[in-house]
Amino acid sequence: MKYREILLGRIQGGWSCEITFTVTTARQFSDEQHDVHETASTWYGALWVAWRAVRAIVREVGAKRGERRACGWDA
Repeated sequence: MKYREILLGRIQGGWSCEITFTVTTARQFSDEQHDVHETASTWYGALWVAWRAVRAIVREVGAKRGERRACGWDA
């Protein structure tokens, strides 16, 4: 997983966090890019919620150990 961009911004009533990242999957040859947009009342809270969403996406779509090799691709 690679973080491409992390943007924190002030919005009405709180903070917004946008994280763009790529993750290696077994479904395709190249890495997939994902975006996560979350809001919270503090900048730290927005970053924390967005980071947790990133981890959930990586657990769901990320290639497990040996999965890419089983498809015939280099790990």
